[in-house]
Amino acid sequence: MPRKSAPGRAKATVRAAEYVRMSTDQQQYSTQNQSAAIAAYAAAHAMTIVKSYRDEGRSGVRIKGRRALQDLLADIRSGEKDYDVVLVYDVSRWGRFQNPDEAAYHEFVCNLGGVSVVYVAESFSNDGTPFSAVLKGLKRVMAGEYSRELSAKVYAGQCRLIGMGYRQGGSAGYGLRRMRLDALGRPRGILEHGQRKAVITDRVILVPGPMDEVRIVRRIFREFAAGMGAAAIARGLNAEAISFLDGKSWNNHRIRALLKNAKYVGDNVFGRTHGSFQLPRVNVPEDAWVMRKSSFKPLVSRQLFLKARERFEQMAKKSDEDVLSPLREILAREGQINSRLIREDRQAVSVPTLVRRFGGLRHVYRLIGFTPKKNLAYADARAHFLGVRESTMADVKAMFEQVGLPVTRQGWRLQIEHAWSLSVAVVRTSLYHETERWYVRQVPDDADIVIFVRLSADGSTIRDYVFWPAAIYGFIPENVSGRTYPAVAAYTSGSLLSLARCLGRGSVDAPPLDHATDIHGLAQRCRKRGQSISEALIIVEGFLELAKEGANFGALENAPEGDGETILRYVLLSRQGSVQLENAALVCWLARHHQAALTVLQWASDDLLTGMGG
Repeated sequence: MPRKSAPGRAKATVRAAEYVRMSTDQQQYSTQNQSAAIAAYAAAHAMTIVKSYRDEGRSGVRIKGRRALQDLLADIRSGEKDYDVVLVYDVSRWGRFQNPDEAAYHEFVCNLGGVSVVYVAESFSNDGTPFSAVLKGLKRVMAGEYSRELSAKVYAGQCRLIGMGYRQGGSAGYGLRRMRLDALGRPRGILEHGQRKAVITDRVILVPGPMDEVRIVRRIFREFAAGMGAAAIARGLNAEAISFLDGKSWNNHRIRALLKNAKYVGDNVFGRTHGSFQLPRVNVPEDAWVMRKSSFKPLVSRQLFLKARERFEQMAKKSDEDVLSPLREILAREGQINSRLIREDRQAVSVPTLVRRFGGLRHVYRLIGFTPKKNLAYADARAHFLGVRESTMADVKAMFEQVGLPVTRQGWRLQIEHAWSLSVAVVRTSLYHETERWYVRQVPDDADIVIFVRLSADGSTIRDYVFWPAAIYGFIPENVSGRTYPAVAAYTSGSLLSLARCLGRGSVDAPPLDHATDIHGLAQRCRKRGQSISEALIIVEGFLELAKEGANFGALENAPEGDGETILRYVLLSRQGSVQLENAALVCWLARHHQAALTVLQWASDDLLTGMGG
């Protein structure tokens, strides 16, 4: 019970912020109702609301996308707040996190910043007593469980409505429109793009769209079934100025997606992919789909649809000779062959398919006995660079896998330990006023660290590697030459093992990186927080050893404040720390026993997210 103020003395008011959240835009008055309850609580407890954080139309299952809550936590962490209390309507408005410790962690961040969280509509006082802690923990579990149960009920309801022939979410697609029906099945009008049904008991079905779009859909199926390729169909439509939805052009992907979608034959299909909460979305086997045939009026006959599907199956089973045969016919008919003739031929597969299957058009030409007149030495050089890039990716992947680190490849990007990433780019030597330059011709894949493979003048051998910490600098240099960017020397090495050395997993004989004279004020940023880079890394490394249950990252060497090896190590460990910050239970434990480690880890991770380049 709050104490009464002494007679004749003005009662000091407490400065407070409010946080409100609603899950969907359809909850029109939800945030206003929360604000009204919070305002009433503030008036009754001598509080003044000085700032409002509002997440409208945002799910409480995860913090991603909840900009207002992120801003609230950022203001408290940085000290840029002018209030001592955050008022929230109830525990569920703070979040329906599937791990209740995540909700506890975000509240603990507030407590570390000297701000208490008060749930105004809850029956308990958030005063830290055992009773309130138990009840609050139970409420957090109930809030998360509500989302799980609701998700299962919604999915079951959607499957039932699919079985009744009603459409469940998503746009209608080209040639189709969404028709709204009332509870008795009577039409109530067409829903335009972006519109939603206003009455909860209304249902939605698909109906044929404008006749000109219907004719185009039927034309696409007929031409594909007759042997025309998807790319050729798209070119024909674009040449006739027939646009896709919203005025967009047709392309190979859109044609193939249309041809494979069963809604054009009237079937209602649901559940082709599945993903819940924070789990990645995955494809579901066809025999597990929820389907009701002949739910809508078809735009094409089932016979034509099955003929198109059969052609897709045949294309997937074609032998190399089946693929090359139409190309030989083009060569015999035209006396030559090129990518334009291949694209225009109805029987030939697309150029990208040929490149994926045979490794390039030069090899295709060689297989059909054609020697182009044009000098294609540039193509050979490009193939060589591609080979160097591929072998470097394979070497880096193998290097980290050999020391027990999980590595996932995504194109030209490697995700390591599910925490930090790197990509590979190859740069060839150019001479500018008799000075070597390595110009970056193509922007590499976005990653925390980019490995630039610098080739010799003739491009035949690898000269050295530049491990560029893009997460620190926030940009990719125009060329990786020391004369243009002196900092490049700090990250240059003749061996890939140097990168493993930075992580403490490489051989002790691996060459160290050269020292840099200035690394964009990183040392200054650390000193402002009363921490040298080496001290910060020791704390972060100790935290990660706890988080990894004793994983050995190797001994941190006493490197100078600005040397390249320390900076790269900072990037790697901070990225791993960002991932561990998601482990709310572990963070709460560290906050009680190792607050210094948690504090350093938080600002280090924030710096990597915002970029430290000066």
